[in-house]
Amino acid sequence: LKVDQAIACFSGAEPRSYGLVGETHVRESFVSEQDLARVFAACHMPDLGLSRAVLHAQPVNFVLDARTGLSDPRGQSGTRLACDMHLLTVEANAIQNLAYCIKRCDLELAGVASSAYLSGLSSLVEDEQELGAACIDMGGGTTGVSIFVKKHMIYADSVTMGGDHISSDISKGLQVPLAMAERIKNMHGGVQATGMDDREMIEISGDSGDWDKDRRQISRTELIGIIRPRVEEILEETRARLDAAGFEHLPSQQIVLTGGAAQLPGMDGLAGKILGRRVRLGRPMRINGLPQALTGSAFSSIVGACLFAVQPQDEWWDFDVPSERYPAHSLKRALKWFGDNW
Repeated sequence: LKVDQAIACFSGAEPRSYGLVGETHVRESFVSEQDLARVFAACHMPDLGLSRAVLHAQPVNFVLDARTGLSDPRGQSGTRLACDMHLLTVEANAIQNLAYCIKRCDLELAGVASSAYLSGLSSLVEDEQELGAACIDMGGGTTGVSIFVKKHMIYADSVTMGGDHISSDISKGLQVPLAMAERIKNMHGGVQATGMDDREMIEISGDSGDWDKDRRQISRTELIGIIRPRVEEILEETRARLDAAGFEHLPSQQIVLTGGAAQLPGMDGLAGKILGRRVRLGRPMRINGLPQALTGSAFSSIVGACLFAVQPQDEWWDFDVPSERYPAHSLKRALKWFGDNW
């Protein structure tokens, strides 16, 4: 089996969300593909600057005359068509570097998608996607935030902290190598201490040559004391992102935690206290027959990428929109440039 194309999950790079609105007349009796292209072209594009690239440009709602809440108006009769679109941008250099690295591996970059978006696709149940929910993807270097309503992503952002920062805190606090800190976090980590944790001792070994330093024990309570402040900081930053997005105005305010760092015991309880809303742990769904090893929350974005590849949502560039209406740095232009020049 030869692999020659790849779809990349992308996180970080300072994502920013914009809500665009466009309106146009329907030329014929029924809405056609050309009408959709024209209403997309009519969306007012904000000044993104030369340093930004469009990662997603997805229509989230259509209005045909007095009828709103339409997901696909094609084939319906009307005279006036309007569209609400969610535009997600990231730093252009990050996308270009990613495309260049993949090209050097003799692979064609078939697409790039936000990992926060992909995790929401795989981890949220249909009612959550419909009524409104936030997916918090706690990855290694960043924590992605995405909000879904009416089965569309309407907002995305990220916090520049994740599980790697927790491991780094353990490494510094216990003066152990980073690899050992990661192992200690995965095997003994947690965020809520109990009375039993004082009696649960964790063996720490090393090879520095100092017997006392290489053979020592700490209690699980001490370990949680190192982990919890960083987790609280991540969750408080996440709450600020949700508040800025107006999450409290959604009909449902369910929050789903996913990603590798979300697997720390007690994470859902602590998140519920800090975020002040209903929180559950999410795992990838919607694909039957997944191996047991791939059903953990750490694989939510990967499973979401599979769903994205099989059933991609309509994007601006999937329609015959005049090329001059594309922003200076759109994903379609970036992929075409790399395909032509490398």
